[in-house]
Amino acid sequence: YDTGDTSINAPKSFKVSKNASGELTAIFDGVEYAFKPSDRVVESNGESYGYELRDANGDYVAGMFSYTGELDEVMDTRSDDYVAILNLQRRLENGVNDNAFGVFGSEAPEDVFAGGGQASYDTFMRINLVPTTGFQSNTESRRGLRGDGTFDVDFAAGTVGGSISNLTLQEPQSSVRTPGAGSVEFATTTLTSDGFSGTVAGDAGANALVGGTLTGTYEGGLFGPNGEQIAGATSVSTAGATEQVGSGYFEGRID
Repeated sequence: YDTGDTSINAPKSFKVSKNASGELTAIFDGVEYAFKPSDRVVESNGESYGYELRDANGDYVAGMFSYTGELDEVMDTRSDDYVAILNLQRRLENGVNDNAFGVFGSEAPEDVFAGGGQASYDTFMRINLVPTTGFQSNTESRRGLRGDGTFDVDFAAGTVGGSISNLTLQEPQSSVRTPGAGSVEFATTTLTSDGFSGTVAGDAGANALVGGTLTGTYEGGLFGPNGEQIAGATSVSTAGATEQVGSGYFEGRID
């Protein structure tokens, strides 16, 4: 997005690896951002969830933050958490900002999908919403839609879908999460070992909470040696009284 105007872009390649300094390198749309220990953003309690990269003049270049734990947890290969959700924002030379979620992890092996049966995943969702016009900054303009619910997988039928309720909306510069009725529905779609993709829609209660008709798409996969986790990214927009665009993620474990 540019200051004042926002829009949804076509999906772009987003790769992450550990670099020689012990931190993460992101390659987004073919451009490399190698983060160093000095780029870490450290909270007052000593925890660190992300990086900010600046040029020689101190101007912002890019940042990347984890939504699923501290950076050290993300890079711990001994963890039984098989998924990391990372959000990258970068500022281009023309003044435009890119913002994207990436889902990284150890994908479930082929035999998980061949075994048949069903599974339900307790799932959390977060979507960041910004206005299509009048955007100022994430602090001043971004709203946070959260919820939890269930994703259901039918391995025999090769399908997956989900429903997220218990919705809350956090307004910019507020710590309050206002509860709302309704749900965000992730339409049932085809599941393969390569992942899945489908459509997203808010029901009447969810649409009333965000102030517009919410629609979009999602894609994801199963992760872990036994398919213990499900995760993916979503891209949405709202039409009506409040026109917004948004990106977010969902992540869950077998209940």
